[in-house]
Amino acid sequence: MHKDLITVTIHNDNTLKTVDINTGAIKVIRQVGGKIIQGPVVTDDKVTVTVQEPSSRFGKVYSLPNLILIRTFPITWSNSAFFYNNFMLVPIDLQSDISLSLNYIDYTEFFKDEAFLFYGFQVKNKYDEERLLIDESINPVRIRHSDTNRHFYGVLLEGNYNYKHLINLFTSTTGFEEYRVLFSEFNADTQDSYELFDFGIYPFDNLRSMSDAYIDTDKFFCNENVPFYQRISGLTAYIFCNRIWYECN
Repeated sequence: MHKDLITVTIHNDNTLKTVDINTGAIKVIRQVGGKIIQGPVVTDDKVTVTVQEPSSRFGKVYSLPNLILIRTFPITWSNSAFFYNNFMLVPIDLQSDISLSLNYIDYTEFFKDEAFLFYGFQVKNKYDEERLLIDESINPVRIRHSDTNRHFYGVLLEGNYNYKHLINLFTSTTGFEEYRVLFSEFNADTQDSYELFDFGIYPFDNLRSMSDAYIDTDKFFCNENVPFYQRISGLTAYIFCNRIWYECN
């Protein structure tokens, strides 16, 4: 793994992002020249991603931390739906299987003062469920945001003075632009996480702006049954709020 603890995840269908594991902050966003259909997988300081291009499918290898393209080569497929070319990618069926099997608690069960502070991962598919493992000593929870059918895995944290002041300013009409302005007034950056916004879900980049809790990030990557590069994913801080409560007040 790169010495600065930077990993790579999908930013959208056509771009990758390098993520600081310690903070969850996005360092670089890079176009890959086509639609991402498999990966990325980080091996040491190299990143492998498979993209769909007009002519055919290509495996591309980039180097961290700046995702500089160093070579391209045709991909090969095996009957077991794995791609091998000196790099191991995860099974396609796990990435595409969005049916989750673990138990997730509805987010409304966690409200304290009609909001709560959360730090962790968004779980998008079966692959995320199988590779992500948080140490039980920090009391991880699995949350389903029933309004958007999004799933999360992480820890609940106590908010600081900024957090307690900010949640009092939420309203039922706090939309995207208002959210970004409001958080900036409390020195909470949203530049690297705003794409995860939804009504009632407010992501931000710098956890310490809203919590004084000590976080040992090593405890978020504890699955020793998979290679290290597979257990790594971007951590994000969120504030969840009760939209129904705010609509009534």
